[in-house]
Amino acid sequence: MSHSTRGTGPRRWVGQPRTLGLVALWGALAQGPAHAHGGAQESVQVLPQAGPPVVRTTYGILRPVDNQDWRWTCEEVAGSLGITTYAITELGTQLIGNFDGMHRSEDGCDWALSGGDLDGDFVTDIFVHGATIYATTGLAGGENHLYLSTDDGLSFTSTLGEGVDTQFRSVVADGDTTWLAGWTAGEPWARPVGADEGEGFFAHGEDPVSSIGLMAMGAEGQGWVRLLRESGAELWEISAAGEPRLALATTHDIDGLILDGAHLIVGSREDGAHQSLDGGFSWMAHEAATLPDMGCLALDDGLVFTCADNWRDGAGAMSAPLTDAPLDTWSWSPVLWYGDVHGPEDCPEGTANAETCAALWAEVAPSGGYDLPRSEDTGGAPAPEGCTGCAQSRPPSLLWLLGLLALRWRARGGSAGPGLGARGT
Repeated sequence: MSHSTRGTGPRRWVGQPRTLGLVALWGALAQGPAHAHGGAQESVQVLPQAGPPVVRTTYGILRPVDNQDWRWTCEEVAGSLGITTYAITELGTQLIGNFDGMHRSEDGCDWALSGGDLDGDFVTDIFVHGATIYATTGLAGGENHLYLSTDDGLSFTSTLGEGVDTQFRSVVADGDTTWLAGWTAGEPWARPVGADEGEGFFAHGEDPVSSIGLMAMGAEGQGWVRLLRESGAELWEISAAGEPRLALATTHDIDGLILDGAHLIVGSREDGAHQSLDGGFSWMAHEAATLPDMGCLALDDGLVFTCADNWRDGAGAMSAPLTDAPLDTWSWSPVLWYGDVHGPEDCPEGTANAETCAALWAEVAPSGGYDLPRSEDTGGAPAPEGCTGCAQSRPPSLLWLLGLLALRWRARGGSAGPGLGARGT
């Protein structure tokens, strides 16, 4: 399994800027949410293990009723701060993590905060392994924890806590070993739970690290870690004994990784993909022009899924059978076309989805409706005009922006702190 990663900013948040940021955010929220469904519509995560794939996008969550009828859930069902991380449990329950805590829905209509120890904390990552759900928190200035749930996300229990200098960013686990990545006193690290706290640190050097995240776990318990530096991204393999190996360095960010034995595929939205058949010791580079967009990657039951570019590739998500053949010779099939998104989830009146998302649909769909033709070949359908979701919706207030900037302000050098992605910052 793999997940997309985005985010910047290595330095830890500190007291006064954090306080100012929270005050500014509170003021902005008091004015009502800024429904920022603006910017390019992009897919950022595919979850195929739920049966029919579910696709998370920059404007919410898309679930299929059938092959050509998809329904939308807006980010606002989880409060006013969007989606930091998203997962689906083995029972089909949806989980959204953000600054407000962990939001849970069994039917996609009613949403509520999970209970237990995880009560309104800033959730930075969710990882599902069988019936166990792992969650991390990462707000500076407070104690952060690794949480576990074994009741389908109804409640979470803290199993590991750290002081105010440590923020967890991502977690992966296989039932025997649990890997964590994060920041401590401005230094990035990744290590298994139980390892010495001095292990797993990465040096800034002359090329500072701005983001760190766990991408996957290998069959022998090793962690695959993505670092983003000023010069580009790095993919590291760290053995269970803590021995690191630099497997790949690229000039662009890494947005996805799939791992099947010795077969690795690393995807980038800007830079195509790299493919290895020997565990990451040698690589084949594939140019972006020869592939669908690689905005994320996922593997399930022999199928590889990618977050494609809906307007360039003719689909917002695509899939292809996993083979050892060069990636640029694979035959890709469309999974989702945005024109097949026909509206919000069909939910009863009074539910969170019905009360929140219906009024926002006009900010997502083009004027006149989202009745777009399905393209037979890639590049055949231009991006629609006349929808705020395809260009820019009502801009957020200046107070909102100031709040987010202050929250992300860092002590060392006064530079911006981490943005938050699906798998670590």
